[in-house]
Amino acid sequence: MTLIRQDWLDKVGKQKPATREELQEAAKAWKEAGLGKLGAQIVNKSYTYEYPFISSSPDKKELNLYLDLNVAPLTWSATKAYLKTMNQEFNDGILDPEFYLNADDAAWKADFVAGNVGTYSFYISSNTDVISSLKANDPGAEVSVLNPTALSPKDSHPYYYKYPPYGMVMGINSKTDEKQRAAVWMFLNWMSQPENLFYLQNGVEGANYTLDSDKIAVPVKDFKGESKLSNNNNKDYWCLVTEMTDYGDEAKI
Repeated sequence: MTLIRQDWLDKVGKQKPATREELQEAAKAWKEAGLGKLGAQIVNKSYTYEYPFISSSPDKKELNLYLDLNVAPLTWSATKAYLKTMNQEFNDGILDPEFYLNADDAAWKADFVAGNVGTYSFYISSNTDVISSLKANDPGAEVSVLNPTALSPKDSHPYYYKYPPYGMVMGINSKTDEKQRAAVWMFLNWMSQPENLFYLQNGVEGANYTLDSDKIAVPVKDFKGESKLSNNNNKDYWCLVTEMTDYGDEAKI
């Protein structure tokens, strides 16, 4: 997701951008007001930078050819559009001129928290501290979430893979014997059972969480007890069998 400094938008009288062009206009207004620039980082892994620049009716052959998280699709037209956009924003003075020094998420986050840039894209988890850290530095700071279309030019369309419903793609070592293989399948079967999966995802009722009127687990803030979940709600464990929590109703996810 991408956060934007809502208080900066309010100061320059801009609505939350819905296209890349509107985002650029907001950034130009920030520049004139001496507020800050658009944030970014050098892309050196997880090559999804081109997603906002894919057309609304992408060629399926091109998608199959170029969409690989581990390989940068440098010969694709979507990459050309991305590079042209970044170059324009750099030359317009609205992009952080040293974004290429941000080799990881932490560096971009530091720029955002310090108030140097007004946008920050990241993978949000339950234990993120970016907003609280920002407000600790600037109590008047306010943020909102950008729609993915705000990263796309008006003639493009943001493209994303839909998360698959299954968990991790895994394998069993070819040297394992029948008993070991059976143990693996028994473990996965145990984890897949709704009551066990719910426990792994949420912890102990009355300690880690409480149930609201819709039977949704509400985490207890700053719980530090023995049953404290690992970072990202134990997902490193239960992602073996599912991608996300499921209450049997999409509206409750």
